[in-house]
Amino acid sequence: MRTRPLSYACLLFATLCGAYFLVFFQRLSLGVIMPSLTEDLGLTPSMTGWLGSAFLYAYAATQIPAGLLVDNWGPRRTMLLLFGMGGVGGLLFASAASLGTALAGRALVGVGMAVVTTASFKIMSNWFRAGIYARLVSIFMATGGLGTFFAAAPLAALNTAFGWRPVFRGIAVFSLFWGALLWLMVKDAPSRGQERTPALSSMQRPACIRSGCAHPPGVSAEDRHKRAPESSTSPADILRTFRILFSSPQYRLIVLWYLTGASLFFSFAGLWAGDYYRRVHGLSAESLGALLSLGSLSLILGTPAGAWLSDRLHSRRAVLIIGSVCALGSSLSLCFSSAPLPLWALWLQFGGICVAGNATASAVFASAREVLPPSVLGLSTSMLSLSIFGCTACLQAVIGGLLETFSALGPEQAYAHAFSVYLVFASVSLAAALMFRPSGHQA
Repeated sequence: MRTRPLSYACLLFATLCGAYFLVFFQRLSLGVIMPSLTEDLGLTPSMTGWLGSAFLYAYAATQIPAGLLVDNWGPRRTMLLLFGMGGVGGLLFASAASLGTALAGRALVGVGMAVVTTASFKIMSNWFRAGIYARLVSIFMATGGLGTFFAAAPLAALNTAFGWRPVFRGIAVFSLFWGALLWLMVKDAPSRGQERTPALSSMQRPACIRSGCAHPPGVSAEDRHKRAPESSTSPADILRTFRILFSSPQYRLIVLWYLTGASLFFSFAGLWAGDYYRRVHGLSAESLGALLSLGSLSLILGTPAGAWLSDRLHSRRAVLIIGSVCALGSSLSLCFSSAPLPLWALWLQFGGICVAGNATASAVFASAREVLPPSVLGLSTSMLSLSIFGCTACLQAVIGGLLETFSALGPEQAYAHAFSVYLVFASVSLAAALMFRPSGHQA
């Protein structure tokens, strides 16, 4: 009898991981199908850029409202509402006959996926003890890498075999099914009887959940009660929190680095890589899918590797510099190399962008924790997430506009001119990394 609550909690966790898998799959899925999508809907490069950005704009804009709903309405009900909207958006996108319908569908998908991380982290913190929570978060994040992998080679094969519309219609139906599974399997917190099970949380939270308060995971019940009086949602306190956050020069450099260093991966891998490597370097669908799968490997293996290296070197800054150098080298190759490049060179080129976007993630968020007081760490993480998605959305649209402007030069030269933006971003990220001098937060 004592193992049943733990078994249920494991199933609950697996259900949350499945939802996060869909988040990363949807986030990067357009890169592989974009050539087919462009031909089917008759899109210009600028239209392609806006379509690729629709998911990111909606995802970023929904972050704060989703967080408020999770805290005040409960993660389970919020997930059901927004995840269901994402499934409906997927059906709309798969049946789109025009750019407007496709934009609306992708925006709804972005809204639906935006709630998964916030709701899942709150549910996991309610269910599991602190010692297990850290390991579960690592597994949870790794499923995102699996989603990225399936958005590359497997999706390319399915697109070739069936076409993008049946594939994405099936994904939408699966998303609706998973939303129903979330409703059936997920509970906001364990019951009193389940709390007595080893590995599950022993904190009594019902009153806290009803009041909508949020607590950092892994903090004891006693410490949470001690910290509760400090939280406030008055406009003056919110403004004071933002002032603390952005009065830190080192945090501003972290944001600048994240915007200019990591956004290259999300922009390039998420939209333009598929069309670029197909049209400029003549890669087949199979070779393209294999190359793009490097993005998922960099997420699964690169993130812990970056954390290990920064600890080994006792320097977050060194990892950020390495990421910037990789981004700069890849950007130079995108702008100035002559096509076609050998396949190994393309793997190095794309690999540098993957390192900049994924292997540096742990160093970025660890640096933010080290240069800021604990009272603003939650907001600092939210701001980094909002910033990267907003910047990526704008960057994809800018690249699309530049491709259309230089289209008369041919695909190779048009992409070389458009990717000069990446070169500028990589250079700025290197400057930000070199100026970054963390000394740790002084209490």
